[in-house]
Amino acid sequence: MPQLIYKGKVDILIEFQQSKQDFRKKVPVRLRIGETDLLSTQSSKEGFPMWVHIFISQSMCCLIYIKKCKKVVLGLDDFYSVLKMALEDSKICIYSEIVDKTIEVEYSFLLQAWTFLGQEIKKIVLEQQPEMDSYYGWKVFEDEPEKFAKDFFSGKFSDFEDQDYLWRDED
Repeated sequence: MPQLIYKGKVDILIEFQQSKQDFRKKVPVRLRIGETDLLSTQSSKEGFPMWVHIFISQSMCCLIYIKKCKKVVLGLDDFYSVLKMALEDSKICIYSEIVDKTIEVEYSFLLQAWTFLGQEIKKIVLEQQPEMDSYYGWKVFEDEPEKFAKDFFSGKFSDFEDQDYLWRDED
């Protein structure tokens, strides 16, 4: 499993299974901030099954948009597993319903780390599946992330219809 670590005030780790070689299918994903694992439970030590490219881009949208609305909920699956985020001054609190734990981290540090991790995940995904370069969510890591995040939350994905195949789980 690739381990991407952003070192700083606290280490942020994202780990995901790469063995399927098809990122259009869900893979186990782990997220650890400091010593707290936000996605892995005793029964799912490998991680929470999801599309890694969608997770990283949607969570980045949440991190950008939270500056405006102060609270955001990121859905992780169809069964209401969520990460709840709240911005308080210069810190962000993230509560994971999956493991029933809350962490607090400096907002600017997390945003910087997430930008780096998103770009690294994009590289890994595109090395194995170059055709996923057309995934619309990569735009949040490009020139106008604030505009993309705003469009994401308002549902304005006019160019997204042709990308539907990237969201399907074909197990």
